[in-house]
Amino acid sequence: MIVGCYLLDLYCENYEDRGPWPDKHGHKFRAFPVQYTDELGSRCRESARRAGWRLTKDGKAYCPLCSGKRPKR
Repeated sequence: MIVGCYLLDLYCENYEDRGPWPDKHGHKFRAFPVQYTDELGSRCRESARRAGWRLTKDGKAYCPLCSGKRPKR
């Protein structure tokens, strides 16, 4: 039996680690990484997009707070 797993760790491009205070974009302390796991990477990306993340083709990721998207139900 072959078992595989894909793990996607997302960090917002606008995140600034400033200690326990929110940064200027409103990110909370240690809000990242946000993890998605599945058998396929495409499903991980689909789940992240459904949660409101914006993923660009050049490998950048923007959280729902910065992308202005609301999570889909």
